[in-house]
Amino acid sequence: MTNNIHFNTLKESVGTWIPQLGSETEQLLEHIQVDEASKTQLLCEAKRVLSRCVPPTKTSGSETGLVIGYVQSGKTMSFTAVTTLARDNGYRIVIVVTGTSIPLTDQSIKRLRSDLRLDDRPDRKWWFRRNPQVGDSLREIKARLDDWNDDFVPVDLRQTVLIAVMKHHRHLENLTDLLTRLPLENVPCLIIDDEGDQASLNTQINQGNESTTYRRILELRATLGHRSYLQYTATPQAPLLINIIDILSPSFAEILEPGRDYIGGEDFFSNQRGILRTIPSTDVFTHQNVPEEPPTSLLEALRIFFVGVAVGAIVDREYGHRTMLIHPSHRTMPHSVFTQWVNQIKDFYVEILGLDSDDPDRTDLIDEFRASYNDLMRTAKHLPDFDKIVSYLKRSVKNTVVQEVNASSGRTPSVDWQNSYAHILIGGQAMDRGYTVEGLTVTYMPRGIGTGNADTIQQRARFFGYKKGYLSYCRIYLEHELLTAYSQYVDHEKSIRSELVEFQETDKSLNEWRRQFLLPDRLRPTRSNVVDIDYVQGKIANRWFIPLSPHIDKDTTAHNRMIADKFFETLDLSPDSGHGERTEIQRHMQNETVELSFVYEHLLTQLKFSDQSFAGVLLQVRNYLNQNWEATCTVFKMSSSRRDWLTRKRELNANDKISNLMQGRNPNQSRRVYPGDRGIGDKGRVIVQIHKLNLIRNNSIVAEDVVNVAIWIPSELSSRWLVQDQV
Repeated sequence: MTNNIHFNTLKESVGTWIPQLGSETEQLLEHIQVDEASKTQLLCEAKRVLSRCVPPTKTSGSETGLVIGYVQSGKTMSFTAVTTLARDNGYRIVIVVTGTSIPLTDQSIKRLRSDLRLDDRPDRKWWFRRNPQVGDSLREIKARLDDWNDDFVPVDLRQTVLIAVMKHHRHLENLTDLLTRLPLENVPCLIIDDEGDQASLNTQINQGNESTTYRRILELRATLGHRSYLQYTATPQAPLLINIIDILSPSFAEILEPGRDYIGGEDFFSNQRGILRTIPSTDVFTHQNVPEEPPTSLLEALRIFFVGVAVGAIVDREYGHRTMLIHPSHRTMPHSVFTQWVNQIKDFYVEILGLDSDDPDRTDLIDEFRASYNDLMRTAKHLPDFDKIVSYLKRSVKNTVVQEVNASSGRTPSVDWQNSYAHILIGGQAMDRGYTVEGLTVTYMPRGIGTGNADTIQQRARFFGYKKGYLSYCRIYLEHELLTAYSQYVDHEKSIRSELVEFQETDKSLNEWRRQFLLPDRLRPTRSNVVDIDYVQGKIANRWFIPLSPHIDKDTTAHNRMIADKFFETLDLSPDSGHGERTEIQRHMQNETVELSFVYEHLLTQLKFSDQSFAGVLLQVRNYLNQNWEATCTVFKMSSSRRDWLTRKRELNANDKISNLMQGRNPNQSRRVYPGDRGIGDKGRVIVQIHKLNLIRNNSIVAEDVVNVAIWIPSELSSRWLVQDQV
């Protein structure tokens, strides 16, 4: 094991076949505006993903994969590259299952059309339809598929059928009806489910039913004999935790890395850049607290934003966009309140900025904007002179478009990005998952963690993205608990990705992976209505961890004994210090300077225990080692001398668990003679006791020479985890 888990992102194939680069993917790489390193990364990742899919040369088959990126990191570009590579390698149908709303679907299709150049290219490599139905597409699709079977039709004249379908049961049903009428034997098909952890999964699993969208996706898959189904997401918790017998449970996972200009959770919440602001609890909009006037923190955020808009007008001549996002609640009523407030503030600022320069009201407002300017100066070092910014402020405020983005009027409105440079968007769920906010600089989110679902909270982070070029103008205003949750999510996200990367190197099916990763306090991994397999959450801190059922079976007992014996052969042990009147059972061999990484790799990860919490303890130790690789610990070989290792007897209770592993203090002795097993060792560091036991039930030995451990976890190793064992 190494200090940090590394993954060779340039490895092009990890699956059963090697996709070949063709002209369509080459043209895509020439078209996109990214550096050469990013193009290489994109191509290698696309090859890896497609290599895990069903080979196009096979007559049939099925694969389900999970492709994991970061929020706002370019997942759309990734699956576009996979799409072009699929055409280059003979896939004849590509289906992109887009968002659950019209704006999200429009956004995805716009990107797809642009990146594939569907509207401005001379050839016709793609036959594209949105939400097709039998009447308008059956004959045309059949004709395109027939070309692939005609040896007289050159490859470059064969069209790949590209379908974008909204993630809505009616559109999915229409598409399934269409596909069932087509000759799809031996036709390689690729399904890309954008935001595959949303809506697609069965939300009625715990009632023994199938939710409508889930059922429609299963029906769609069933029409295709040669199908590869890719779930793209930045929040993989739900797909990973659903039952592995579920058809949508992925058999493999691929990890995407962002480009070098990407700014994500670690940049914002671990590498502090002076752009985070805490919204006071009095400013948080709740049922119990409905402010009667605009909160002070909102006014501060607006002034910061308007100064940035003025800077953009001066420096960039309003090229691109500047946007502020206000996300007060999932309910629409607060949206209208904030919209009214922001418009009133805008009107007030325009009026006051239009007064004479020596007017006291204008002077006071200019002083407030000067404070905002000074705030920006802490991160943006080369701002124009404040006086010049003041000359642009009135126009910048007046021309900023304020828009409420929700479905309160029946349909979520689209944002007209083209006609305005500056926008203030106010909404909730409509601007969560998958929604791209152009030029987002200021985020104001006066709400708490809600139900505490980690994936939901992370999907609200629209402030992530490729913004290194204007990061210094960004500010993020969050309620304290939510800010803490985002900060903790960083380790959670790193944990999931590193666990999957490490498992990927085993070349095993994801069905064999024990679901285990760090998870922050007060957060649940995902919504409970899609998970029907129990998982364990917990953390061990300032206490002993002891597996209570170390005797799984004879083979496991023999394995653990072999691991312990082999481990002790590598250690230089000496008798522990203590009172001379101790009994033999109270005397141990020990080493106080064993590298914790060595104990972790050669002992702890090799032992097998049925207790799911043991996997959680291993996560805590490894997480600690990632930052403290040179840490040492104390190892005790309990009840042993240089020659012998005594076997202790321990009683099993009615639940077949050890009632009490630890030897207590002899009541006839003072604590100075022997403090008990729990009292030995330095509690400021990790302690590992290794015991050998004969386990007894009803005065009869039921398991002999059973190896067990007791691990002291100091508070320094405290971190919360989740473990789900489906294998």
